[in-house]
Amino acid sequence: MTPALFFDLDGTLCQPTKPFPDVFCATVAPLLAAHPAVDGAALLAAWAAALERPGPATTASCLSHAFAQCGVAAPDSALLTRCANALNAAWATAQRPAPDLWPALTALRAHYLLGIITNGPDDAQRAVVAALRLTPHIRWLVVSGDPLAGVRKPDVAIFRHALALAQATPSATWYVGDSAINDVGGAVNAGMRACWLAPASATLPAGVAEPELRVASLGELAARLLSDGV
Repeated sequence: MTPALFFDLDGTLCQPTKPFPDVFCATVAPLLAAHPAVDGAALLAAWAAALERPGPATTASCLSHAFAQCGVAAPDSALLTRCANALNAAWATAQRPAPDLWPALTALRAHYLLGIITNGPDDAQRAVVAALRLTPHIRWLVVSGDPLAGVRKPDVAIFRHALALAQATPSATWYVGDSAINDVGGAVNAGMRACWLAPASATLPAGVAEPELRVASLGELAARLLSDGV
């Protein structure tokens, strides 16, 4: 049976070309103009808090919750939807592939079935995957905001959901990500083989188990997995 290999998305398979706060403030400007009592910085902080909530999530639902936290219980729904769609599109097009992404995926696809496990609103993360043209390369896309997942990394439930989709054995399945806590910690706790994508100078936070593998790039990942027999 072909083994499975799952990746994190943001910071692992792609990197932003613009700061998220800039993209956020530009795309939600019409909503802020309609509700001048809401401060942009406060809304951004409320958005970050909304992302951490468990359960199904879309960009529109997170924006609605953020406005509620800022004292606006019911922003105009049509305007909110337009701004949410604009945010998804702008953030997706602001992404660039990580270095070595395409040669690494091409090499790894010959030996593994590939998937993604990522936190975020369901529609936002699917827009990023589509904009990067990753869909033909992956078998499974697991997003925390998807109602079928509904929990965020590092909760082991989202990793187990992915393993069930892949019908994969945890101890035979790799997970690769740049976050020590969300990716390494979550994958190790789910019994998976964890790879930390991080500079050599980075150190693991206290309490996070040592990953089985550590690489500085996706190119190094492919070389280690395919050439070194890891």
